[in-house]
Amino acid sequence: MNAESAETTAFAPGLDGSVALINATLPQEILVCIFRLLTYTIDDKSRRWYFSPLWIRLAHVCQYWRTLIHNTPILWTNISFLNKNITNLMLKRSRNASFVLHYDNRLVASPDPILLLALNELGRVRIVNVNSTSVVFHQL
Repeated sequence: MNAESAETTAFAPGLDGSVALINATLPQEILVCIFRLLTYTIDDKSRRWYFSPLWIRLAHVCQYWRTLIHNTPILWTNISFLNKNITNLMLKRSRNASFVLHYDNRLVASPDPILLLALNELGRVRIVNVNSTSVVFHQL
């Protein structure tokens, strides 16, 4: 196997030591379902589920997964507010799909520009959960 094909293919070891191509054996729909499950993780302390951007690392496994992830709007619908660039990217890649808006920052005195960016797409918002100061709510 050459280095080029190793970069564009994901492998799964079998119980008998053989190797199966995940890309060749799992339909795209199944991969997308698995990836969607990975967009959330559980906090060991509170036992609550929360959005985790770590799933984006899957796009670095192989070219096939990268293309699938980048071209699947539903994977980008749990908007992250880690920084403006990630929020912009997620809003863009979610295309016209409805999205979930969870924003939690009780330390600000004025609306965060990142939150305002997402609220510009209010027609696409499926769920809104904003935890902030009353000052911010009055300014929205």
